Amino acid sequence: RAPRPRNDLIVCAMSREQLFPRILVEHDASDVTIVCRARPGHRELSGTEVLFHCHSEILGLRCSVFADAVRFNILIGARAQWSACARRFELSADDDVVFEVLRYIYCGAVYFSLGFRERFLQFLSMIDFLGIEDMAERQLKDSAAAEFGHKKLSQDSPVGQSIFSEPGMQHWLQHLQTEDVLAFLRDDIISGALNNRPGAMGFNILYSFLAKLIDLRAQDFTVEVLGEKLYCQLAAFGHHRTPGHRGCTGRSMLQLPGPLVYVDLSKSQMHPMNLPGVEPISTAAAHFSEASQEGSNNPRITGRDAAAEGSTTRLPRLWHRGQILPEGVCRETLLQDWQQPQDPVVIFGESEQGNLLFETSLRRAHSRNAAERSNLAKALEVLVQSARSIEQLPVDDDAVMPVGSSGSSSPAGTSRRRQQTKLSFPNHHAVLFQLDLLQDFDDQQEPVIMVSRVVRETDAANAGVGVGWTLHDISPGLKVSAPFLGRVPPGGATVQWESLSGISVLLTSPSEHTISLRFEERPFGFAWRQEKEHIVITHINRQGQSSAFSQLYSGMIIKSFQGDSDKEPANRLLQLMEALRSSQAPATLTFGWRPGYSCMPANQVVGTHLEERELMDGGTGVFISEIPPGHPLRYESVSRTHLEERELMDGGTGVFISKIPLLHAHAFCMESVSPGWRLLGLVDDNSQRVYGVCSVAHLPPRFLDHSVTLYLKPPPPLNEYLPLDSFRGILCPWNAREDYVSRSISIEPPWSGLSMEPFDIGGLQGMRFRLRQAALPHDSPVQTCPERGEVWDAFVLGHYPVSSRWADLRIRSAHPVEPIAWELRQLLDTVAHINPTRISVVALRRCLQQESMQEDAADAEQSAWLGGVLLGESVAQVLYRLGLYLLSTEHNRAPIS
Repeated sequence: RAPRPRNDLIVCAMSREQLFPRILVEHDASDVTIVCRARPGHRELSGTEVLFHCHSEILGLRCSVFADAVRFNILIGARAQWSACARRFELSADDDVVFEVLRYIYCGAVYFSLGFRERFLQFLSMIDFLGIEDMAERQLKDSAAAEFGHKKLSQDSPVGQSIFSEPGMQHWLQHLQTEDVLAFLRDDIISGALNNRPGAMGFNILYSFLAKLIDLRAQDFTVEVLGEKLYCQLAAFGHHRTPGHRGCTGRSMLQLPGPLVYVDLSKSQMHPMNLPGVEPISTAAAHFSEASQEGSNNPRITGRDAAAEGSTTRLPRLWHRGQILPEGVCRETLLQDWQQPQDPVVIFGESEQGNLLFETSLRRAHSRNAAERSNLAKALEVLVQSARSIEQLPVDDDAVMPVGSSGSSSPAGTSRRRQQTKLSFPNHHAVLFQLDLLQDFDDQQEPVIMVSRVVRETDAANAGVGVGWTLHDISPGLKVSAPFLGRVPPGGATVQWESLSGISVLLTSPSEHTISLRFEERPFGFAWRQEKEHIVITHINRQGQSSAFSQLYSGMIIKSFQGDSDKEPANRLLQLMEALRSSQAPATLTFGWRPGYSCMPANQVVGTHLEERELMDGGTGVFISEIPPGHPLRYESVSRTHLEERELMDGGTGVFISKIPLLHAHAFCMESVSPGWRLLGLVDDNSQRVYGVCSVAHLPPRFLDHSVTLYLKPPPPLNEYLPLDSFRGILCPWNAREDYVSRSISIEPPWSGLSMEPFDIGGLQGMRFRLRQAALPHDSPVQTCPERGEVWDAFVLGHYPVSSRWADLRIRSAHPVEPIAWELRQLLDTVAHINPTRISVVALRRCLQQESMQEDAADAEQSAWLGGVLLGESVAQVLYRLGLYLLSTEHNRAPIS
């Protein structure tokens, strides 16, 4: 084709955006004709060529193919011939794809049609073929060189921009479906490039595309989504792989999110995640430490976004393969040459408090004297043996132990382990007579009623109930309340029937009833005083003579006194006082009651034996016939009550309580209630109205049926030896479902040097492990213990602080006669400055006899205990640090007894 003059003025005068619509038609400014095929399915253009009339000056700014052609003609001196010729440039692509590529060259933007997703890889191939991404990299390098003064650029020099930096392209890639991303990666164009097949996409454009996808959609580039084969291909992208080599040499060019397992030793929690290869591991640790405090859910992918806002949480100490990781280390730097890129990296996080707890307790175990070690070892051995004996006892789930029944007096735990015990009492007063109750907390921080003292030689004590038993269930309608430990003196518990709350009982004394008692010698055994015109008994000495007279009660009055030499009994006030103050004996005294009324709560009267008797006027009344042992009316006094008659709203009259004297102001009005007192009526505590009672049928049912049933649960089996709440804890935090997690932890020190096996002896949980020789890689900084096959047992004693206040008081007030509690008390005083939120207590025993790992851990005949118990924030942290300690050459010997 003959050369023709170009219209350079039109190109210079119009912008690239203005020239873009003109590429569809032939015009004078066009000097490059791009030829492509019509897209499939086009009805008008199918099978024909499509022409785009472009401009070499604009194409040279964006495409390295045209820029290199211009530079080549300049070098050979053919610049004039190149500028004067109109060229034809053929592309093996569809017209709609070429049109979008030209749109980006001219306008810097891409239009995403409905079918763009299916033709996107062809679009990338054209970008690669024309060198658009390569030209952007050149311009970026020139811009960087000019910034440092190594090169000068004109004002019209373009600044390179990758097509993947275009906002529309980023938005479109970010909102793709996962299935679309996987379809791109499995297409022949990209998979061929990953497998180094000829004719595939170029390296630079593919790298830029994959890097942008990983940056925008990291969740789609995990091992779980891609699969191990595709993940390894992406990890090896850009590396030379030798035949038979499992991994790839050097760091991966693509920052793929790799599997990482973060084990939070302070909380015994494991967090599988995927972390970008160059992202600091401390970022993930800080994120999970902060998230655990806030109680939020941990994401599957974590990285720079997780710590973008910053955190004031103190970073934990990070451990990997027995070494503390420096700050800023990333996952890829921890991968060994023999590891595959999809293998998870296991990181153990330990708080500063946990480290101080372990180090302090370990140093103390070294510094204790031989006598203290020996006492603790003996106590721990007794603890294990007791746990084993408890485990061998059969369990009685339906133990029923009614108080007072025969054949139920064997102590608990001697013949059978009981889950709960049923105790039957004649009335609710008998509960407080035999048991002292306090409110405590169980392992779940729920309030419980606990037995703090059992009266000796009572039915409850004979049934095996002791200190530490908790109330599990009670009779319907019964309300039991108790004060917290330390709030009030013992005896502040109450047991009442809810149906009788708000009801009182009005009693009247048997003033017409008298008794005569003979006293042979002085003293008579009671105290008296003058109250107005009466001599009133204020106190009875149960060790004196009057203890034999069960009918004598405090509050009774002395009506007469007659000595053996007296002809007439003394019955006047002054005569009685003179006779009582004399030493005259023997003598016969007549006692009786002052007329009057007493009012007391109905719950206080329930439990007495009531009977219906005939009155002198022909009617009937309800009387107290017997007060059983342990009933409060036997030793408590009541106040005198005044009655008055008032008019009712219906015009009638009724009897009301007008005044009840205060105890401290009217102590002279107090008297005891005895058999023979009449139950005159029931009092409504709100209105103070008295409702008369003539028959037992008028009384609430609880006055007649007042038996009480309690269900008590025994304390933990080892509570006698171990004052901690619970003896169970999470030994290992990696009870994970993912197989790769289990495989990864099996290769991590110190566990690679240990063969571990958990066991449970009567509620005492432990872990047996054997140290193996040469279990670690040769380049590992942690060396194995020189003794081959050494066997250790770790017993979980429990956790502190305890939820039970009773257990906490037992530890805080422990004495050397209780070696385990004494050891805990001393340790807590030692670590008080650390102020930990939770402490796990572990005891360690080395088995001197090299028995098989399959044997029962309690069957070791020869063993040696560590000189002290070890503390940590969790059992997992203690065992991890303990494994490092035992496998290190610096501490190849532990203080044992």
